[in-house]
Amino acid sequence: QGIMHAPYAHAAMLAAVEEQLTPPALVIIRCSDDQRSEWRQELEAEYAPARLVFYIGNDVEVRHTALRDKAPAAEQAQAYVCTSLACLPPMTSPDKLLENINQKSV
Repeated sequence: QGIMHAPYAHAAMLAAVEEQLTPPALVIIRCSDDQRSEWRQELEAEYAPARLVFYIGNDVEVRHTALRDKAPAAEQAQAYVCTSLACLPPMTSPDKLLENINQKSV
């Protein structure tokens, strides 16, 4: 019965296994609404299915403990790349972020 009964479920299971074996990189960007479009344009210029990007506005109060230390800089956008249980130091330009991501093949 297996694959003949629900072939779509097998594809979903393979996707889940892939995500467990190679977890996606998380990119957290703290920026103003005006800065978001610049960062988004740069980051979405290339296809990167193993990258999840989250934009959090500077005016948003973050209550989750893992994100509390990723506070926005005064007027400068900051991006954090997190893999597994660690995040890299903040980066302040889309170019620097992409350079770092591409070196790590994320």
